[in-house]
Amino acid sequence: MRAGVSATVGGVQPDLLLLLPSGGRVPIQACCRNKPDYEADALTRLSGLAQLDPADANRVDFVITVATNKRHLGAIERALVRRNGGKVPSRVVLLDFDTVVDPNFDWAEVFELPL
Repeated sequence: MRAGVSATVGGVQPDLLLLLPSGGRVPIQACCRNKPDYEADALTRLSGLAQLDPADANRVDFVITVATNKRHLGAIERALVRRNGGKVPSRVVLLDFDTVVDPNFDWAEVFELPL
């Protein structure tokens, strides 16, 4: 179930759209189904929005994916590499659930900006 996001971003509806006080926009995609090609397609489409003009309403700064486990994360990463010419798009951050819930995990390092 989607997390209450009523609008799409560039034709893709992320699970959550984080709006930062700085004006940054970060879609978060929870990858809980074992469909890496489906997830890679959505992540590729969302990461393409990072290239838009900063004034564009569909622009995003990062795309974060949180997979249920490391094995699923690896499958998504391989699908992204296949779909994007041998590399993961530069604005896609790949995380797994265990990393995100670790008390030592620091979101500021992910964004590389003060929150």
